[in-house]
Amino acid sequence: MKMEDWTEGDWEAARAYVQKNSQTLTDGSGCRGWKLSLNDGYGTAHFAGVHLAHRFSLALKLGRSIPMGMQARHVWWCPNRHCVEESHLEEGTQKQNEGDKELAGKTVKGEKSHLTKYSDEKIQEVLELAKTETAEEVARKTGLSCGYVYELKRHGGRPNMKNKKKLQATENENRAGAKRKQRSRLSDEDVREIRRRLAQDSPPTKKSLAKLFNADASTITKISTRKSYAHVMDDEESQRVHDKQKTEEYIEETKERLQTFVTKEVRDVKQKEPCWTFNGGLISNRYGQFAYNGKPMGAHVVSWAIYKNDGKLPPKGMVIRHMCLKNPACSQPAHLELGDHAANGKDKITQGTVQREDSHYRSVIDQKMREQIENMLKSGKQLVDVALKTGLTYRTVRSAVMRWEKDRTKTHVVSVEAETE
Repeated sequence: MKMEDWTEGDWEAARAYVQKNSQTLTDGSGCRGWKLSLNDGYGTAHFAGVHLAHRFSLALKLGRSIPMGMQARHVWWCPNRHCVEESHLEEGTQKQNEGDKELAGKTVKGEKSHLTKYSDEKIQEVLELAKTETAEEVARKTGLSCGYVYELKRHGGRPNMKNKKKLQATENENRAGAKRKQRSRLSDEDVREIRRRLAQDSPPTKKSLAKLFNADASTITKISTRKSYAHVMDDEESQRVHDKQKTEEYIEETKERLQTFVTKEVRDVKQKEPCWTFNGGLISNRYGQFAYNGKPMGAHVVSWAIYKNDGKLPPKGMVIRHMCLKNPACSQPAHLELGDHAANGKDKITQGTVQREDSHYRSVIDQKMREQIENMLKSGKQLVDVALKTGLTYRTVRSAVMRWEKDRTKTHVVSVEAETE
């Protein structure tokens, strides 16, 4: 049964169990030691399951179970692992628990570690030499490797040599950073409201505004001097005009930039407008690649957007079709139209840019063999006999026949619709 499902009687029984099986220690630490079995110094509690005694005691203190990933921490000045005193226990992460060990001096680091090769005096000697000499010269003099000398110089000592003050400063910095992350970016309406309040005859303090809008006081100052959020206009109508002007300026700039990458050429006598063949980088050696709004995309897509759609890209699921013959690098807006994938596929078939039937490089059935297969089927032969006669597999013959029948059905439907019209 989970702790969340316990009754009041269960909670009372659990507290009585901990009280009965622990006692106040006489070492002056104020700890309450566990009297039953220990595992690596930690007490083991057997109550509605098996628990670490200090974790069980903390759960009773909080009135809930400790979630996965969180730990029951002994405060750094508590010297006993088997302590179950509630005032000595806190909930925290593994990183916080490691920090408690650092503060309590329980971690073995530096020259005290059994893995350490060099004493602290040796490390200090290396650091003194590294102030005036290169890592290679220090390595030759001290007998250490050049890479280790470089790491010592970069970290200012062993990477794990940290004192309590540095740990405390790091923890404070992490807390401040977490607090800053909680502050969200101000919306345009928030910025306008801040400006309106600052423009009053008796404006509020910047600190009070920062607290009200969950921002830094420095941000409020920058808003007042328009060093931040300068793009936000004082009213929505001005904002729309400003955004429209910015968009038009960017579109004109993009048009000029696109013209530097294209070459105008007539590839078909039927064309009214020449193709704009893109000379820059290509995607799959076919379509031009062009940057728009900071993102790489097809040059023909950008051209259609800035010349035909007020700078807006095609909607999701739609593509830009080329109306010119076999020139995917063309960016001429007169040769581009919006369409779906089905229409684009029909364009490929019409223009002959897609390989089908015997023109495909992997095709094993040419036009002559197709006529031979159809004649054998008309004479009453089975697919198995046709496969043996032609040297093809049964599956290949069956797939080809089914595809031909499907194409004939489509052609018949299209012709009937044309007659009806």
